[in-house]
Amino acid sequence: MAPTVHSAKITLSCPLFSAEFDPRNNGRLFVGGGGGEGRSGVGNKISLLDTSRRDEITEALELSLSRDEDSVTSLAAAPQAGDDEHSLVVLAGINSSVAEQKKNNNQHMRSFRFDAPQKIRSTSTEVGDEGDETENKEQQKEEVIPGKTESLSRASLFRFKSGADAGDCYQRVLRLSPWRKPKTDGDKSSSEPRIGAITTGLAKSGEIVFFSVTESPTESDVIGRIRLGANEEAEDVDFASLEFDPDQTTDARGRFRVAYTNGIDVMVGEVSSSTRSNAAPDVRCVYTIPLSSSGSRPKFRAVRFLSPTAILLLQNAPNRSGSELVLLKLPKTKDAQASVLRRRKLPRTVKIGLGLDVCALGTNPVGQQQTIIAASGSDNSINLWTVEYGPNRGYENIKSYTTLRDVHPFSMTKLCFSTFIAPRPSHHSRCASAKG
Repeated sequence: MAPTVHSAKITLSCPLFSAEFDPRNNGRLFVGGGGGEGRSGVGNKISLLDTSRRDEITEALELSLSRDEDSVTSLAAAPQAGDDEHSLVVLAGINSSVAEQKKNNNQHMRSFRFDAPQKIRSTSTEVGDEGDETENKEQQKEEVIPGKTESLSRASLFRFKSGADAGDCYQRVLRLSPWRKPKTDGDKSSSEPRIGAITTGLAKSGEIVFFSVTESPTESDVIGRIRLGANEEAEDVDFASLEFDPDQTTDARGRFRVAYTNGIDVMVGEVSSSTRSNAAPDVRCVYTIPLSSSGSRPKFRAVRFLSPTAILLLQNAPNRSGSELVLLKLPKTKDAQASVLRRRKLPRTVKIGLGLDVCALGTNPVGQQQTIIAASGSDNSINLWTVEYGPNRGYENIKSYTTLRDVHPFSMTKLCFSTFIAPRPSHHSRCASAKG
Protein backbone atom coordinates (compact mmCIF):
# COMPACT_ATOMS: atom_id res chain seq x y z
CA MET A 1 0.00 0.00 0.00
CA ALA A 2 1.32 3.43 -0.97
CA PRO A 3 2.09 5.72 1.98
CA THR A 4 -0.23 8.63 2.71
CA VAL A 5 1.20 11.95 1.57
CA HIS A 6 -0.71 15.05 2.62
CA SER A 7 -0.79 17.83 0.04
CA ALA A 8 -2.16 21.32 -0.50
CA LYS A 9 -2.15 23.74 -3.41
CA ILE A 10 -2.34 27.47 -4.01
CA THR A 11 -2.51 29.41 -7.28
CA LEU A 12 -0.85 32.83 -7.36
CA SER A 13 -1.15 35.72 -9.79
CA CYS A 14 2.11 35.15 -11.68
CA PRO A 15 4.26 32.28 -13.02
CA LEU A 16 6.81 31.04 -10.48
CA PHE A 17 10.45 30.21 -11.18
CA SER A 18 12.01 29.88 -7.72
CA ALA A 19 11.13 28.62 -4.25
CA GLU A 20 12.82 27.95 -0.91
CA PHE A 21 11.72 27.25 2.66
CA ASP A 22 12.85 29.26 5.66
CA PRO A 23 15.49 26.80 6.97
CA ARG A 24 14.39 27.51 10.57
CA ASN A 25 10.67 26.94 10.01
CA ASN A 26 9.06 24.57 7.50
CA GLY A 27 5.82 26.51 7.80
CA ARG A 28 7.27 29.34 5.70
CA LEU A 29 7.88 29.00 1.98
CA PHE A 30 9.21 31.82 -0.23
CA VAL A 31 8.34 31.80 -3.93
CA GLY A 32 9.25 34.26 -6.67
CA GLY A 33 8.49 34.87 -10.31
CA GLY A 34 6.59 37.15 -12.62
CA GLY A 35 6.00 38.18 -16.19
CA GLY A 36 9.24 40.08 -16.65
CA GLU A 37 9.76 43.56 -18.00
CA GLY A 38 6.85 45.28 -19.70
CA ARG A 39 4.54 42.27 -19.82
CA SER A 40 1.07 43.74 -19.51
CA GLY A 41 -1.11 42.39 -16.72
CA VAL A 42 1.46 40.07 -15.09
CA GLY A 43 3.53 41.57 -12.30
CA ASN A 44 6.76 40.44 -10.65
CA LYS A 45 6.76 39.49 -6.98
CA ILE A 46 8.11 37.48 -4.07
CA SER A 47 5.54 35.89 -1.76
CA LEU A 48 5.81 34.37 1.69
CA LEU A 49 3.45 31.40 1.91
CA ASP A 50 2.16 29.91 5.16
CA THR A 51 2.59 26.13 4.82
CA SER A 52 2.12 25.29 8.51
CA ARG A 53 -1.12 23.37 7.81
CA ARG A 54 -1.15 20.10 5.92
CA ASP A 55 -4.40 20.81 4.10
CA GLU A 56 -4.05 24.51 3.25
CA ILE A 57 -1.53 27.03 1.90
CA THR A 58 -2.14 30.75 2.37
CA GLU A 59 -0.27 33.82 1.16
CA ALA A 60 0.99 35.54 4.32
CA LEU A 61 2.96 38.37 2.74
CA GLU A 62 3.52 39.73 -0.76
CA LEU A 63 6.30 41.94 -2.10
CA SER A 64 5.35 43.49 -5.44
CA LEU A 65 8.34 44.35 -7.62
CA SER A 66 8.85 46.76 -10.48
CA ARG A 67 7.34 45.83 -13.83
CA ASP A 68 10.15 47.79 -15.50
CA GLU A 69 12.64 45.06 -14.54
CA ASP A 70 12.93 41.31 -15.07
CA SER A 71 11.12 38.63 -13.09
CA VAL A 72 12.59 36.74 -10.13
CA THR A 73 14.72 33.97 -11.63
CA SER A 74 16.31 32.58 -8.45
CA LEU A 75 16.05 33.13 -4.70
CA ALA A 76 17.40 31.87 -1.38
CA ALA A 77 16.39 32.27 2.27
CA ALA A 78 19.34 33.68 4.22
CA PRO A 79 18.57 34.22 7.93
CA GLN A 80 21.35 36.18 9.63
CA ALA A 81 22.92 35.42 13.01
CA GLY A 82 21.08 38.26 14.78
CA ASP A 83 17.66 37.80 13.19
CA ASP A 84 14.55 37.29 15.28
CA GLU A 85 12.59 34.09 14.66
CA HIS A 86 9.99 35.86 12.50
CA SER A 87 12.47 37.89 10.42
CA LEU A 88 14.99 36.95 7.75
CA VAL A 89 16.78 38.10 4.61
CA VAL A 90 15.83 36.80 1.17
CA LEU A 91 18.34 37.02 -1.68
CA ALA A 92 17.06 37.04 -5.26
CA GLY A 93 18.25 37.17 -8.85
CA ILE A 94 16.47 39.97 -10.73
CA ASN A 95 17.87 41.59 -13.85
CA SER A 96 17.79 45.36 -14.17
CA SER A 97 15.81 46.88 -17.02
CA VAL A 98 17.04 46.44 -20.58
CA ALA A 99 17.80 50.16 -20.69
CA GLU A 100 20.07 49.88 -17.64
CA GLN A 101 21.76 46.77 -19.01
CA LYS A 102 22.63 48.65 -22.19
CA LYS A 103 24.41 51.14 -19.93
CA ASN A 104 26.49 48.24 -18.55
CA ASN A 105 24.55 48.42 -15.26
CA ASN A 106 22.85 45.13 -14.42
CA GLN A 107 22.29 44.97 -10.65
CA HIS A 108 21.14 41.37 -10.67
CA MET A 109 21.76 40.48 -6.99
CA ARG A 110 18.94 41.78 -4.79
CA SER A 111 18.41 41.60 -1.04
CA PHE A 112 15.14 41.98 0.88
CA ARG A 113 14.05 41.63 4.49
CA PHE A 114 10.80 39.84 5.30
CA ASP A 115 9.12 40.15 8.70
CA ALA A 116 6.43 37.47 8.88
CA PRO A 117 3.04 38.29 10.44
CA GLN A 118 2.88 37.44 14.16
CA LYS A 119 0.06 36.38 16.45
CA ILE A 120 0.49 37.66 20.01
CA ARG A 121 -1.71 36.03 22.65
CA SER A 122 -2.43 37.69 25.98
CA THR A 123 -4.64 36.93 28.99
CA SER A 124 -6.86 39.46 30.76
CA THR A 125 -9.08 39.07 33.83
CA GLU A 126 -12.71 40.20 33.78
CA VAL A 127 -13.93 41.10 37.28
CA GLY A 128 -17.34 39.72 38.33
CA ASP A 129 -20.35 41.74 39.51
CA GLU A 130 -19.83 43.92 42.60
CA GLY A 131 -16.17 42.92 42.75
CA ASP A 132 -16.90 39.27 43.55
CA GLU A 133 -13.52 37.66 42.92
CA THR A 134 -15.11 34.19 42.72
CA GLU A 135 -16.76 35.24 39.46
CA ASN A 136 -13.60 36.63 37.87
CA LYS A 137 -13.06 35.24 34.38
CA GLU A 138 -9.91 35.01 32.31
CA GLN A 139 -10.16 35.96 28.66
CA GLN A 140 -7.70 35.06 25.93
CA LYS A 141 -6.97 37.82 23.44
CA GLU A 142 -5.09 37.47 20.18
CA GLU A 143 -3.42 40.38 18.41
CA VAL A 144 -2.13 40.04 14.86
CA ILE A 145 0.94 42.12 14.00
CA PRO A 146 1.02 42.57 10.21
CA GLY A 147 4.10 41.48 8.30
CA LYS A 148 6.29 43.87 6.36
CA THR A 149 8.97 43.84 3.70
CA GLU A 150 11.96 46.04 3.02
CA SER A 151 14.30 46.33 0.05
CA LEU A 152 17.88 46.25 1.37
CA SER A 153 20.32 46.32 -1.53
CA ARG A 154 21.07 45.67 -5.17
CA ALA A 155 24.47 44.90 -6.64
CA SER A 156 26.29 43.46 -9.64
CA LEU A 157 28.57 40.53 -8.82
CA PHE A 158 29.07 39.04 -12.28
CA ARG A 159 31.82 40.35 -14.52
CA PHE A 160 30.13 39.52 -17.80
CA LYS A 161 29.68 42.31 -20.30
CA SER A 162 26.27 43.88 -19.66
CA GLY A 163 26.02 46.20 -22.64
CA ALA A 164 24.22 45.82 -25.94
CA ASP A 165 26.09 42.58 -26.72
CA ALA A 166 25.23 40.85 -23.44
CA GLY A 167 22.20 39.07 -24.89
CA ASP A 168 19.73 37.56 -22.43
CA CYS A 169 22.20 36.74 -19.63
CA TYR A 170 20.66 36.41 -16.17
CA GLN A 171 21.32 34.98 -12.68
CA ARG A 172 20.22 31.41 -13.27
CA VAL A 173 21.25 29.62 -10.06
CA LEU A 174 21.48 30.96 -6.50
CA ARG A 175 22.59 28.32 -4.00
CA LEU A 176 23.66 28.73 -0.35
CA SER A 177 25.67 26.38 1.84
CA PRO A 178 23.61 24.31 4.33
CA TRP A 179 22.05 26.14 7.25
CA ARG A 180 23.02 24.76 10.64
CA LYS A 181 20.95 25.16 13.78
CA PRO A 182 22.85 27.05 16.54
CA LYS A 183 24.50 24.72 19.04
CA THR A 184 22.36 26.06 21.87
CA ASP A 185 18.85 27.54 21.77
CA GLY A 186 18.95 31.31 21.88
CA ASP A 187 22.66 31.48 20.99
CA LYS A 188 22.56 33.52 17.80
CA SER A 189 26.35 33.81 17.56
CA SER A 190 27.13 30.09 17.29
CA SER A 191 25.62 29.50 13.85
CA GLU A 192 28.05 28.41 11.16
CA PRO A 193 29.05 31.06 8.59
CA ARG A 194 27.42 30.48 5.21
CA ILE A 195 28.63 31.04 1.69
CA GLY A 196 26.72 31.19 -1.57
CA ALA A 197 27.17 30.75 -5.29
CA ILE A 198 25.47 32.33 -8.28
CA THR A 199 25.80 31.20 -11.88
CA THR A 200 25.01 32.85 -15.18
CA GLY A 201 22.38 31.71 -17.63
CA LEU A 202 22.43 32.33 -21.41
CA ALA A 203 25.86 33.97 -21.17
CA LYS A 204 28.31 33.77 -24.07
CA SER A 205 30.91 32.72 -21.50
CA GLY A 206 29.58 31.39 -18.20
CA GLU A 207 30.67 32.46 -14.74
CA ILE A 208 30.30 31.19 -11.16
CA VAL A 209 30.71 33.67 -8.31
CA PHE A 210 31.19 32.58 -4.68
CA PHE A 211 30.35 35.05 -1.93
CA SER A 212 29.97 35.34 1.82
CA VAL A 213 26.29 35.40 2.79
CA THR A 214 25.59 38.78 4.37
CA GLU A 215 22.48 40.90 4.73
CA SER A 216 23.42 42.90 1.64
CA PRO A 217 25.97 41.07 -0.55
CA THR A 218 28.26 43.31 -2.60
CA GLU A 219 31.44 42.79 -4.60
CA SER A 220 33.44 43.15 -1.38
CA ASP A 221 31.84 39.89 -0.17
CA VAL A 222 33.10 37.89 -3.18
CA ILE A 223 35.40 35.03 -2.12
CA GLY A 224 36.12 33.49 -5.52
CA ARG A 225 35.22 33.34 -9.20
CA ILE A 226 35.29 30.66 -11.88
CA ARG A 227 35.26 31.79 -15.49
CA LEU A 228 33.92 29.06 -17.76
CA GLY A 229 34.70 28.51 -21.41
CA ALA A 230 32.85 29.85 -24.43
CA ASN A 231 29.24 28.59 -24.52
CA GLU A 232 29.88 26.71 -21.26
CA GLU A 233 27.58 27.19 -18.27
CA ALA A 234 27.07 25.60 -14.88
CA GLU A 235 23.89 23.54 -14.87
CA ASP A 236 23.85 23.37 -11.07
CA VAL A 237 26.04 23.87 -7.98
CA ASP A 238 25.94 22.63 -4.38
CA PHE A 239 27.89 22.81 -1.10
CA ALA A 240 28.78 20.44 1.73
CA SER A 241 30.20 21.61 5.06
CA LEU A 242 33.58 20.12 5.99
CA GLU A 243 33.25 21.00 9.70
CA PHE A 244 32.02 17.52 10.64
CA ASP A 245 33.86 15.58 7.93
CA PRO A 246 35.81 12.80 9.72
CA ASP A 247 38.51 12.94 7.04
CA GLN A 248 39.51 16.49 8.06
CA THR A 249 42.58 16.64 10.30
CA THR A 250 42.35 20.38 11.11
CA ASP A 251 39.59 22.75 12.18
CA ALA A 252 37.28 22.96 9.16
CA ARG A 253 34.76 25.49 10.47
CA GLY A 254 33.79 27.81 7.64
CA ARG A 255 35.24 25.50 4.97
CA PHE A 256 33.03 23.93 2.32
CA ARG A 257 33.34 21.44 -0.50
CA VAL A 258 31.71 22.71 -3.69
CA ALA A 259 30.55 20.71 -6.69
CA TYR A 260 29.18 21.90 -10.00
CA THR A 261 28.47 20.40 -13.39
CA ASN A 262 28.50 21.84 -16.89
CA GLY A 263 26.30 18.96 -18.02
CA ILE A 264 29.17 16.67 -19.00
CA ASP A 265 31.83 17.07 -16.30
CA VAL A 266 31.55 17.07 -12.50
CA MET A 267 33.94 19.55 -10.88
CA VAL A 268 34.84 19.57 -7.17
CA GLY A 269 36.87 21.96 -5.02
CA GLU A 270 36.99 23.74 -1.65
CA VAL A 271 35.95 27.25 -0.66
CA SER A 272 36.46 29.04 2.68
CA SER A 273 34.18 31.71 4.14
CA SER A 274 37.24 33.57 5.45
CA THR A 275 38.63 34.19 1.95
CA ARG A 276 38.22 37.54 0.21
CA SER A 277 39.45 37.14 -3.34
CA ASN A 278 38.45 37.33 -6.98
CA ALA A 279 40.77 34.43 -7.77
CA ALA A 280 39.39 31.09 -8.88
CA PRO A 281 39.29 28.38 -6.19
CA ASP A 282 41.19 25.19 -6.90
CA VAL A 283 38.70 22.84 -8.59
CA ARG A 284 39.24 19.70 -10.62
CA CYS A 285 37.20 17.34 -12.75
CA VAL A 286 36.35 14.12 -10.90
CA TYR A 287 33.98 12.55 -13.42
CA THR A 288 33.09 12.89 -17.11
CA ILE A 289 30.13 11.20 -18.78
CA PRO A 290 31.54 8.63 -21.23
CA LEU A 291 30.83 9.02 -24.92
CA SER A 292 28.44 6.33 -26.15
CA SER A 293 29.00 4.17 -29.23
CA SER A 294 26.50 6.35 -31.12
CA GLY A 295 28.58 9.45 -30.43
CA SER A 296 26.04 11.10 -28.11
CA ARG A 297 26.19 11.69 -24.36
CA PRO A 298 23.65 11.94 -21.57
CA LYS A 299 23.63 15.25 -19.71
CA PHE A 300 23.60 16.09 -16.02
CA ARG A 301 20.74 18.37 -14.99
CA ALA A 302 21.25 18.80 -11.22
CA VAL A 303 23.71 17.98 -8.44
CA ARG A 304 23.29 17.52 -4.67
CA PHE A 305 25.69 16.40 -1.94
CA LEU A 306 24.58 13.48 0.23
CA SER A 307 27.74 13.88 2.31
CA PRO A 308 31.12 15.59 1.82
CA THR A 309 32.27 12.45 -0.04
CA ALA A 310 29.13 11.46 -2.00
CA ILE A 311 27.28 13.31 -4.77
CA LEU A 312 23.89 12.57 -6.31
CA LEU A 313 23.20 13.72 -9.87
CA LEU A 314 20.12 13.80 -12.09
CA GLN A 315 21.11 12.61 -15.57
CA ASN A 316 19.03 12.84 -18.75
CA ALA A 317 19.58 10.51 -21.70
CA PRO A 318 19.86 11.92 -25.26
CA ASN A 319 16.76 12.54 -27.39
CA ARG A 320 14.33 12.65 -24.45
CA SER A 321 14.77 8.91 -23.93
CA GLY A 322 14.74 8.77 -20.13
CA SER A 323 16.34 9.94 -16.91
CA GLU A 324 18.20 8.38 -13.99
CA LEU A 325 19.88 9.12 -10.67
CA VAL A 326 23.65 8.63 -10.44
CA LEU A 327 25.38 8.37 -7.05
CA LEU A 328 29.13 9.13 -7.12
CA LYS A 329 31.75 8.46 -4.46
CA LEU A 330 34.42 11.16 -4.50
CA PRO A 331 38.08 10.09 -4.60
CA LYS A 332 40.38 10.60 -1.63
CA THR A 333 43.41 11.54 -3.73
CA LYS A 334 43.75 14.34 -6.26
CA ASP A 335 44.87 12.12 -9.12
CA ALA A 336 41.93 9.68 -8.83
CA GLN A 337 38.45 9.82 -10.34
CA ALA A 338 35.03 9.43 -8.74
CA SER A 339 33.36 6.03 -8.92
CA VAL A 340 29.70 5.26 -9.59
CA LEU A 341 28.15 3.65 -6.50
CA ARG A 342 24.50 3.40 -7.51
CA ARG A 343 22.17 4.12 -10.41
CA ARG A 344 18.39 4.32 -10.34
CA LYS A 345 16.27 4.89 -13.42
CA LEU A 346 13.20 7.09 -13.24
CA PRO A 347 9.90 5.60 -14.50
CA ARG A 348 9.55 5.25 -18.28
CA THR A 349 6.93 7.98 -18.35
CA VAL A 350 9.65 10.49 -17.40
CA LYS A 351 11.33 11.47 -20.67
CA ILE A 352 13.34 14.27 -19.01
CA GLY A 353 14.16 14.85 -15.35
CA LEU A 354 13.57 18.49 -14.41
CA GLY A 355 14.47 19.02 -10.76
CA LEU A 356 16.29 17.33 -7.88
CA ASP A 357 16.53 17.89 -4.14
CA VAL A 358 17.53 15.88 -1.08
CA CYS A 359 16.75 16.07 2.63
CA ALA A 360 19.05 14.47 5.20
CA LEU A 361 17.23 13.00 8.19
CA GLY A 362 20.19 13.21 10.53
CA THR A 363 22.82 10.78 11.80
CA ASN A 364 22.44 8.45 14.77
CA PRO A 365 25.22 7.81 17.34
CA VAL A 366 26.67 4.91 15.33
CA GLY A 367 26.93 6.95 12.12
CA GLN A 368 23.91 5.60 10.23
CA GLN A 369 22.12 8.06 7.95
CA GLN A 370 18.94 8.21 5.90
CA THR A 371 18.22 10.68 3.11
CA ILE A 372 15.03 11.48 1.20
CA ILE A 373 15.37 12.15 -2.53
CA ALA A 374 12.86 13.93 -4.77
CA ALA A 375 13.00 14.32 -8.56
CA SER A 376 10.44 16.02 -10.78
CA GLY A 377 9.81 14.81 -14.31
CA SER A 378 8.43 15.91 -17.66
CA ASP A 379 5.28 13.87 -16.98
CA ASN A 380 4.40 16.31 -14.14
CA SER A 381 5.26 13.74 -11.47
CA ILE A 382 7.46 13.86 -8.38
CA ASN A 383 9.25 10.61 -7.55
CA LEU A 384 10.37 10.10 -3.96
CA TRP A 385 13.10 7.67 -2.83
CA THR A 386 15.13 6.91 0.26
CA VAL A 387 18.77 5.91 0.52
CA GLU A 388 20.46 4.62 3.67
CA TYR A 389 24.10 4.76 4.68
CA GLY A 390 26.08 2.82 7.26
CA PRO A 391 29.76 3.22 8.18
CA ASN A 392 30.46 -0.43 7.38
CA ARG A 393 28.20 -1.15 4.41
CA GLY A 394 28.27 2.28 2.74
CA TYR A 395 25.33 3.43 0.62
CA GLU A 396 22.61 0.87 -0.01
CA ASN A 397 20.34 0.73 -3.06
CA ILE A 398 18.14 3.74 -3.76
CA LYS A 399 14.65 2.55 -2.78
CA SER A 400 11.37 3.91 -4.13
CA TYR A 401 9.07 5.48 -1.52
CA THR A 402 6.16 6.79 -3.59
CA THR A 403 5.25 8.74 -6.73
CA LEU A 404 3.12 11.89 -6.75
CA ARG A 405 1.37 12.08 -10.12
CA ASP A 406 -0.12 15.04 -12.00
CA VAL A 407 1.28 17.49 -9.47
CA HIS A 408 0.87 20.46 -11.84
CA PRO A 409 -0.90 20.92 -15.19
CA PHE A 410 2.34 22.29 -16.70
CA SER A 411 6.06 21.62 -16.31
CA MET A 412 7.53 22.25 -12.88
CA THR A 413 10.13 25.01 -12.59
CA LYS A 414 11.37 24.35 -9.05
CA LEU A 415 11.46 21.54 -6.49
CA CYS A 416 12.67 21.93 -2.90
CA PHE A 417 12.59 20.29 0.53
CA SER A 418 12.37 22.05 3.84
CA THR A 419 15.08 21.51 6.45
CA PHE A 420 14.66 18.51 8.74
CA ILE A 421 15.75 19.44 12.26
CA ALA A 422 16.58 16.50 14.53
CA PRO A 423 16.09 15.15 17.14
CA ARG A 424 12.66 16.59 18.00
CA PRO A 425 10.15 13.82 17.20
CA SER A 426 7.52 16.32 16.06
CA HIS A 427 9.66 17.67 13.23
CA HIS A 428 9.15 16.49 9.70
CA SER A 429 10.13 17.68 6.25
CA ARG A 430 8.00 19.25 3.54
CA CYS A 431 8.48 19.15 -0.22
CA ALA A 432 7.40 22.05 -2.44
CA SER A 433 7.13 22.39 -6.20
CA ALA A 434 6.32 25.34 -8.45
CA LYS A 435 5.44 25.86 -12.08
CA GLY A 436 5.87 28.74 -14.45
